[in-house]
Formats: sequence, structure tokens, C-alpha cells
Amino acid sequence: MEARNLAPLPGDVDFTVGASLPISGLTAWQGLFQHGRLQAGQSVLAHGAAGAVGSVVTQLAREFGAYVIGTGRAADRQAALDFGANEFLDLDRDDLNDIGGVDLVFDVIGGDVQTRSASIIRPGGTGAFAPTSEPSQPSTTPSPR
Repeated sequence: MEARNLAPLPGDVDFTVGASLPISGLTAWQGLFQHGRLQAGQSVLAHGAAGAVGSVVTQLAREFGAYVIGTGRAADRQAALDFGANEFLDLDRDDLNDIGGVDLVFDVIGGDVQTRSASIIRPGGTGAFAPTSEPSQPSTTPSPR
């Protein structure tokens, strides 16, 4: 590996986060710009806006000049807003249809959320859907370390 392809890990970032950032960033970049063809001034619905991929989607889209509506659970609201979402939608309590149409949906959740999201894409808009099947339920057992 060439040194020009490496970057130092900031002191406040642990190795797990540092290792996950390249794939999260690449997924976000490809969904927004290669597949989604995002343009400045467009609106983006970023599902999971406080998660690994969603937080990068939110930051990149805002930096590019998009209006970002982040989604997640109520506990994720402040993190999503801190990452740059203009608005936040609680998927447990709010109705996706209340936001009207958006130019780009970036979905890393899938299942029913993906189905409902597809209906709010404006004519000429697009969806970047990472999962293609029902989302798995979070495990209630701790993962081995």
C-alpha cells in the first residue's frame, strides 16, 4: 500500500469507527452522486441519518447544497440534526407522506420503509436503495468479542 493512500487516524476516533468510515463513505458517495445524480438545491430523504452510512449521506448532501430530511427513531433526532439534517422524521411516529415529495431517497433500511419511500419520489427523482430485502431485526443477544 502506498503512503499517499493512507490517512492518520485522529486521536478521538477509535479503530472500529476508523475502519468503518471508508465503506460508509463510499456507499454514501455512490448512492448520492453516482446512482442518485444529486444536484445542488435538491431535496434528500436520508433514512438512518444518525447511523454509519446515513450520517455520511447527511453530511455530504448538505455540503453539496441539498436540503436534507433525516429519519430514524426519536433517540436519533439530535444526532441527525447535528450531522446536518434540516429536518428530522421519526419513523415510529411520523408519516412519510407528510413531507410531500423529495428528489432523492437514500434508504439503508429496506422493507416497508423502502416501499413507502418509493411513493414520495418526485417525478424525475431517484432512489438509492441499499438493501433489497426485508431488514433483519436487531439481535437481543450481545455479539461475541
